[in-house]
Amino acid sequence: MTSLPRRFCPECEKPFEGTVVIYGLTGEHWECHEVRITVGNELKEDIFDSKWKPVPDKLEGLDACGWLAPDGKFYGCRPYVHIALGDALDEYFYERNSDDPWRRHGSSAHLEEIGWGHITNYGFSLRNHDRAREPTQAQLDTLWDWYVSVKDQLDENDKDLCILKWDFEWLFQPKE
Repeated sequence: MTSLPRRFCPECEKPFEGTVVIYGLTGEHWECHEVRITVGNELKEDIFDSKWKPVPDKLEGLDACGWLAPDGKFYGCRPYVHIALGDALDEYFYERNSDDPWRRHGSSAHLEEIGWGHITNYGFSLRNHDRAREPTQAQLDTLWDWYVSVKDQLDENDKDLCILKWDFEWLFQPKE
């Protein structure tokens, strides 16, 4: 599973360690948030962990979750962490863009726009501008290997697995 980069408080620039209390809306130490609000300072830019490097994982198992790059590499994560991982991958591979407010801190939506696939434990999404798109050949190869490894475990009576089965059927149906 791909680890997430360390996170730093934008105010004091110290890393978040252990069970430190974080003010979630702005991603800073609770104490730093209280001082900043009292003084009236603007929130500083996020600090990206420059030592973090994503490591591709093997796409396997019915509980797979993460991102599938256009080159077929899979970056796995725990369920419900895909947005944070997507933001980190976007920032690592494509760098932040402080001029674009939607991409100021990385964006998993940007990954989808440029051809990354989102893998969940109940299916996968290959989207571009709110439309399904065709995967790259490298993505197809990775998805096929995943399908072959899990196809005997797909249960039509399990609604979540049924969606994954339909996704595979749509993807690997013969093209006319």
